[in-house]
Amino acid sequence: MAIDIFVDDAEQAAFEAKSVEIFHTPEVQEQLAIAHRLFAADPLAQTASGRATLERSVGETVRGGLDWIVNSDPAHPTLVWVQTPPHKWFGVAFAGNRWGIDNPDNLYATAAIDGQSRYVVRGRIRRPAPAECTLTVMGRGGPYPDAFPHSNAYLSLDAIEVGAGDTFEITIDPSPADGRRNHMQTRPESMALLLRPSLGDWTAETPPLISIERVGGPPPRPAPGKAAMVERAVEKLRAFIPAVLDFNRKACYRLPANQFTPPSPTPGGLLTQITSFGHFEIADDEALVLTVDPIGARYVGFQVCDHWMIGMEYISATGSMNHAQAAPNADGTITLVISPADPGVYNWVDTAHLNSGEMLIRWQALPHPPKEENPAIATARLVKLSQLADVLPPGTRMAGAQERRRQIEQRERGFARRIGQLRGRH
Repeated sequence: MAIDIFVDDAEQAAFEAKSVEIFHTPEVQEQLAIAHRLFAADPLAQTASGRATLERSVGETVRGGLDWIVNSDPAHPTLVWVQTPPHKWFGVAFAGNRWGIDNPDNLYATAAIDGQSRYVVRGRIRRPAPAECTLTVMGRGGPYPDAFPHSNAYLSLDAIEVGAGDTFEITIDPSPADGRRNHMQTRPESMALLLRPSLGDWTAETPPLISIERVGGPPPRPAPGKAAMVERAVEKLRAFIPAVLDFNRKACYRLPANQFTPPSPTPGGLLTQITSFGHFEIADDEALVLTVDPIGARYVGFQVCDHWMIGMEYISATGSMNHAQAAPNADGTITLVISPADPGVYNWVDTAHLNSGEMLIRWQALPHPPKEENPAIATARLVKLSQLADVLPPGTRMAGAQERRRQIEQRERGFARRIGQLRGRH
């Protein structure tokens, strides 16, 4: 099926309606209550910021855990949009299914596959293309095999052999490539295909059109019914929620507040990017001034999250900032100002009035294979707002109320376009 993710897409609506239905079953609601208790017992829930978003974030995390349960028929793969902010269409109010520090610049779409069948992915690149776009075969593996999927194979759009009209075909099956350039080999544990376009300029860059078809393999099993989905959901959530909390602590809280881990290859087998994790503690009269060196990456993104790895508002506020959205310094670096209060700087990353939370920097489509980088490519300094002018680079772009409104309006228009462009419409 084509990716078909648009506000009038019947398959997306069916997926979300089924997800809501499964979410509201007594069995999954029991797991939601257990998840709430686990979150509330976490030390992060003892902070004001941790408590402020706990209810919302527990719900989104549980719904995120249902994604590959609800869309799980490898005999009839359908690409659906996941890790979405809250929205409403087709009369279905969907409260969001973000988790795991979802990237605001990504459009995540997944389809169920298995490790025995043969699939063909057909697509067409549209220009300007995303800053980066990857297709990944996901399966059980890594440090959290019962909870998080792990990369089995991947292709970057840059590496795909493209034919006339920017069209391409990719084969996915258990056999080795044997000279096939556009091929991904599955393993017995393979379970899903993940499409991940990373957009810098939301107003111009366009994801590829993608379809997937099962073309061979053993006789397919019947599609799981509601009872089977609920049973699988309960089993999944029992492992998923503790794993999310464990990963959160290990990823974001390795160092004291307002520091970043050395930029290193991203956990989970994403072979095209490096990341740097951290958590912030910023008083109402303070700001964290962060300067990032792009080091030649085509995509650089920064975001803040609450204590539960759910991103701050990035459509109607500046809870994230990427290389195309930010005003650069004269030397090509990017200086961002992270604070609860608007500092009057164009490159403001809004913490949504939270005084503590998490943060992440991503470098993607690097000019060399991902490796651990010099920590100096990301430096941060906590200052009083009254001292901000003394530490900002010369020529820093400022933003008054009118400029801020224009900035937000551009993000809102860009996000609406992003969703519409998944079907190729405006």
